[in-house]
Amino acid sequence: MERDENGMQVDGGIRHATLRLGSSHLELMEAPPDYPVGAGTFYMYVPDCDAAFAGALSAGAQKHSDPADQSYGDRHASVTDLSGNVWYLASKLAGQSSHAG
Repeated sequence: MERDENGMQVDGGIRHATLRLGSSHLELMEAPPDYPVGAGTFYMYVPDCDAAFAGALSAGAQKHSDPADQSYGDRHASVTDLSGNVWYLASKLAGQSSHAG
């Protein structure tokens, strides 16, 4: 994760951070008082859905759905992280075009 030069708040919180995942960038910040915390939902392509799911569980995420093949050509699982965000971890099934980096 990279932080910009103005990325830290005086109290040590993160004002702005860029998370790089392969060729993708995700902009993040800690919720200030005027923007309360709210959960999000993310659909992220990974090279191996099952391995990412196992890693998320071992890092403390809670299972939302087990890895399963989907009719639209993805295999995905979902977890809820410690902040309440839901992450769908997806890989393309064999013979499908890949979005994973």
